[in-house]
Amino acid sequence: MVIEMLKTRIETVLPTLNEKQRRIYLASEAMTAGYGGITRVHEITGVSRSVLHEGIREIENNDEIIREKDRVRREGGGRKKIIEKEPEIERQVLGIVESHTKGDPERVLIYTSKSLRNIADEINKRDHENPKISHMTVKNILLENEYTMQANRKEISV
Repeated sequence: MVIEMLKTRIETVLPTLNEKQRRIYLASEAMTAGYGGITRVHEITGVSRSVLHEGIREIENNDEIIREKDRVRREGGGRKKIIEKEPEIERQVLGIVESHTKGDPERVLIYTSKSLRNIADEINKRDHENPKISHMTVKNILLENEYTMQANRKEISV
């Protein structure tokens, strides 16, 4: 009966929480359940025990929760950007774009006639060993180098 009530409570609340809230809520349920609480919550939700232990640590160090209340993950958490791991990718993108760069010398308007997906495909075909890059990575590189995003259109060359 107690396990069913715990399961109902968790299933009701869990979908509305973000990652950090979920961790802290499940840890508090495990602590409230007493001996074997971590195992019960783990079996009901499938959340790993290490996540539950981390939530318990956060509850016990309440100052950490207050300090990072606006953050879901700790500072430096998450995957590193591909440009940080592979700095030569920016050079490759700019090399591909260089011959297709267009713009107005009167205004600061630089753009390329190649699509973002074509540039990403070209880099991915060249380098099979490095991780693949997406068209959004190409877009970010071009924006950092002061390119503007212009739609491709037909030009009549004379």
